[in-house]
Amino acid sequence: MLIGDHSETPRIFIRSIFVLGVLLPSNKLHRLARRGFTNFCKADYVLGLTVLALSLSGCAPVMEANRPDPVNLKKFVLGETSRMNVIAEVGSPASTEQDQANSCDVYKLYTHGPSGAGKGAIAAGEVLADVATLGLAEIIFTPTEAATKSSKHTVMFCYGSDGKLASIKESDAASGS
Repeated sequence: MLIGDHSETPRIFIRSIFVLGVLLPSNKLHRLARRGFTNFCKADYVLGLTVLALSLSGCAPVMEANRPDPVNLKKFVLGETSRMNVIAEVGSPASTEQDQANSCDVYKLYTHGPSGAGKGAIAAGEVLADVATLGLAEIIFTPTEAATKSSKHTVMFCYGSDGKLASIKESDAASGS
């Protein structure tokens, strides 16, 4: 392109509009194309729609991917798992209490929800729906993700005099009991 030659300027301008994710209504695009944008092609339009779709997608899949992994309480075997193994797996307890002769550690844990593979599948499905609907799926997915976010449950791990796990008590998150 020579200095002062502006024959490519309209095409570059239209591409920059698409890259920014701002689309002109299709009737205006056709009018612009008839007025001399002879180099304007369908590939530019498809590129613009793709960039727009990808820029609009994101909230719900990110929320799903950042959802905490639930703790599987079934892996703690009564009479075999030691207190140190529980602490190594789930961290320090929120508090420690006495329950009759047993010492109990109280935790606030995520115990329900999809695992890593389940979260990945849900997030991938949400991304595909976002792209297919040009981001309109976010109107449904984002509030749904917010409403179904994981909640912590109170879990008590009680240990016998030998330091081995004697019982596990999980409360309902809604009632706290």
